[in-house]
Amino acid sequence: MNPLDRVRLQKAAADCGFEMTATERDDGLELKSAHFPETVHVKPVEGASFELRASNALMLDEPNETGLSQIHGYGALYAALKSAAARARTMPNRVADAFRIETADLPRSTEAERWVVQRVGQDLFRAALLDFWQGRCCITGLDVDELLRASHIKPS
Repeated sequence: MNPLDRVRLQKAAADCGFEMTATERDDGLELKSAHFPETVHVKPVEGASFELRASNALMLDEPNETGLSQIHGYGALYAALKSAAARARTMPNRVADAFRIETADLPRSTEAERWVVQRVGQDLFRAALLDFWQGRCCITGLDVDELLRASHIKPS
């Protein structure tokens, strides 16, 4: 990998949620974040094409049977890395764990106090959904933050 490719990949990583210093490995870079333990390995191939492999396959869109995702162009790389970071931040139980940590010291003896705890959970749930769907409604694609309501989601 040439120095220009390395700098461009490091910039893409930092812009998309992988803010820790990338390490060179297997002709590519291993991207890390302080916000989640999962990693993504990005390897430049010909031109502006890349191979992505994640430590957790759920982070990538449509990986092939070997776990690799083929990306063509820097725009697609940015989209894939943003999506991978959002998915890693909202992995199952990660939001629930954050809720338990934030509400561990809150009292729950009165109804008003229980409502405060519930509100903390609602805020975490909304933030996780906005992060996962990149600030858009998953149905309409609307990106007006004030109009998006996590409480409108109904279980199927």
